[in-house]
Amino acid sequence: MKNLKKVLALVIALCTVLSAVVISGPESFAAQSVSSVFISEVCFDPAYETEDARVTSYNDYLEFIEIKNVGSTAVDLSKMTVNYSTKGLESDSWFVNSLVFESSNDKIMDPGETWIIGIYNILTPRLNVGYSGDEELRQFWNVFNSFYSCSTKAARRVLCATAKNREEKWLSGCSSLSNTGSVGAVKLVSGKETLAQVEYSPDKYGHDGYSLNFILKDSTARIFGTAGCSPLTLYDYQFPNSDSRNEPEGEDVDLVSMNVCYEIGKTPATGATADYSVDKRIGRVLDIIDSSSPDVICLQEITAAWWSGIMAGLPDYGWVGESCYGTVNGEASSKTDSYNLVFYDKDKYELADSGNTWLLDSTPSKGNKVCTWAFLKDKSTSTSFAVFNTHLSTDDSSGGFANRAKELNNLQSCIKSVLSGIANEYGVNKNDIPVILCGDFNIDEGSPLYNKITDDIGFADSKYMARKTENCATFNYWGNWTDYNGTIIDYCFVSNGADVYRYSVNTASGEDGYLASDHYAIEVELTVPSNSFAQPTSEPNIFQRIINAIVSFLQGIIDSINSIIAGLG
Repeated sequence: MKNLKKVLALVIALCTVLSAVVISGPESFAAQSVSSVFISEVCFDPAYETEDARVTSYNDYLEFIEIKNVGSTAVDLSKMTVNYSTKGLESDSWFVNSLVFESSNDKIMDPGETWIIGIYNILTPRLNVGYSGDEELRQFWNVFNSFYSCSTKAARRVLCATAKNREEKWLSGCSSLSNTGSVGAVKLVSGKETLAQVEYSPDKYGHDGYSLNFILKDSTARIFGTAGCSPLTLYDYQFPNSDSRNEPEGEDVDLVSMNVCYEIGKTPATGATADYSVDKRIGRVLDIIDSSSPDVICLQEITAAWWSGIMAGLPDYGWVGESCYGTVNGEASSKTDSYNLVFYDKDKYELADSGNTWLLDSTPSKGNKVCTWAFLKDKSTSTSFAVFNTHLSTDDSSGGFANRAKELNNLQSCIKSVLSGIANEYGVNKNDIPVILCGDFNIDEGSPLYNKITDDIGFADSKYMARKTENCATFNYWGNWTDYNGTIIDYCFVSNGADVYRYSVNTASGEDGYLASDHYAIEVELTVPSNSFAQPTSEPNIFQRIINAIVSFLQGIIDSINSIIAGLG
């Protein structure tokens, strides 16, 4: 069985090399020089889940601190301790934790290097990993790398603990990072010198799955909360002069994406007294859209109750989107079905092509998740791009995790198929078609499925590409969660040359003062590269079509083998 899986994996690797399908991610930009060790991320209370199942409800297993040497000289970490407190930097009570290095680690942090400090706390032994020698340390880091889909190397990682091995009575002195209270703090100390220190507010950022990034502006660290974790990933916005990048070039597209929340009656489950009927919330959604005057709008969970009001409120927009039941005379045909619609400015764009894909079954049934896509052409410049709008299953007792994994695989196949079809019709390379992917994905930043979108499928999160960005929850639970202490499950991803100027989350209520939905709207100002291939070619580029056909064929083999491997366990 193992040999068969190895052979199949080799075939996949060969097909991948032959197909040479590369979707580029965001550019990397060098960090600016400041003098000190910089704490770039503090991850406390991470949600522990795999691609298709939540493993446990405990959330302190794999905490970490990310640091970077942003100075010009090497730093000796051999005598450094990691100190953390629940009472801020002025605390008189600190947990003092020594570092445990692998034997191959020289304990020297060179300029420009990013290191991970793993936190071995009172819950970590439940993972059946220790730290008394190289083998146990490797086991810990293998679990860490698998969970975060990253690749920490022995030379740039170190474990933080308080005793020589996990058998000693160290529990009273080894706590998890502060995840309750008003002010948590972390200090990195070497001898009498404090190399770096930060404070944060666990109560403000303390929802499961949160980590903290720290923006460094003018050598001052400022908190930047984020749902999910990204060890070894540093973004341009975290360092000085992050606005020095050149303006994006191409055709500008202003976009809004929002889950409007089907219909829930007059009050949500939280018992709020405000009127949250669809009749009231339609106006609030339109207020949000009108405030940004977008070129493209992606709305999720549009049901029959929403249909006429939304259509009447957006007369300047064309639209595409079906559900399992389709439409009747241009209107939603089922009161309980939901649609993920793509709207586009009719004066600016021509709809060149569109379609829908059911993400769970080839034969759709009530409740199936759907991906709607549109291929739009700018009427004045002929520049064209593809927009995909979707909604993945929620996390619930009916197998939401497993469904999301299946849906994401089908979404990946959908995108590849659509782009290949457009490429064949217009005689172009599918990697030259700019792509925007929006929706409610019901996954956390840094989770395995999020990493699948950014790594395997090859999209970049617009939030982290943007020259001007902000961090805010996108799911607010009808105002019961704060803008920082909610979850980020709605995204706008881009690929194939699309660039991003601004990313923001619109937390405004409607003009009547009440929320439009349990989700906030994402607003993105992006740029797609100029192109002029949005006319079907009368004389197809035969060579390009052959290449596209070969790539599609090889990708089909890869998808089939992946399914076989999944069946083998």
